[in-house]
Amino acid sequence: PIIAAMNGPAIGASVTSATLCDAVVASTEATFSTPFAKLGVPPEGCSSFNFPRLMGKETANRMLGPEGWVPNGAEAKVIGLVTDCVPPDQVLPHATQLAHKWIQSTDFPPPRSHMGFSDTAYLKIVNDSESKQLA
Repeated sequence: PIIAAMNGPAIGASVTSATLCDAVVASTEATFSTPFAKLGVPPEGCSSFNFPRLMGKETANRMLGPEGWVPNGAEAKVIGLVTDCVPPDQVLPHATQLAHKWIQSTDFPPPRSHMGFSDTAYLKIVNDSESKQLA
């Protein structure tokens, strides 16, 4: 299992990579920026596929499109971009507690599900397509 602990600005690949984790613990002060449209490049890191699945098409378009909406940690929790939102001083303790909970589970390790419940083989196809668009 992979847990991302985010406690500040996350930009581009750090945001898209987080959606491939099993859990994302974010600080209330974290921000999530995907400035692809502003940079004139297509989305990457499977975000064109995972974002709509995680947060719905409209919200995904707000982040990936011209608006370039940058949610904070609490907003990211509401839209489904992160699994947990805690005060800044609790990010690592919370992530550690989650890891210990998984270790103690009879189902450890939990099956890889990615936050978007995506199949790894399909994500490789999506990533290949996005990479070709960037090239």
